[in-house]
Amino acid sequence: MVYELPSDLQPGEKVLVSACALGERTRYDGRGKADLELIAALKKHKCEVIPVCPEIAGGLPTPRPPAEIKGGVPLDVFQSKQGVRIRTVVAAPHYPKGWDFTKEFLRGTEAVMQTALQHGVRYAFFQERSPSCGVKQTHADGELINAPGLTTVALQAMGVEVLAADGTAH
Repeated sequence: MVYELPSDLQPGEKVLVSACALGERTRYDGRGKADLELIAALKKHKCEVIPVCPEIAGGLPTPRPPAEIKGGVPLDVFQSKQGVRIRTVVAAPHYPKGWDFTKEFLRGTEAVMQTALQHGVRYAFFQERSPSCGVKQTHADGELINAPGLTTVALQAMGVEVLAADGTAH
């Protein structure tokens, strides 16, 4: 499969890319998930890639327990709706099940928003299903839901187009 970039993306343009999609070991499980087609397309187009990981930027370690939205959807977290939090799904060293990661996720989202503003970014390419970076889907209340992640919601509100690994916008 050849990754199709947006038709108005300019050669040399700065874009945000999930660090894990570049193969960096930033995922919750300590692994990367390189999207080789995306990497090749961005390189061929001579884009300036800015790797981002909202969870790492927010101060979370790698590895870390998986987390999901509890009591709502990512937009509710972004809007600080009462009772909607991002919590760990399982217990892990230093984190009991249900540990609240909301503050770190919000801090990381703010850092990515600042990076986007600083560099005049119009496009971001994010991994699917993350509570931060999911474009079409994320984890909430024990299931996979059709909603973007927290950082994706914030970037979209700023006018940044966020694309998933399959090259489609949400």
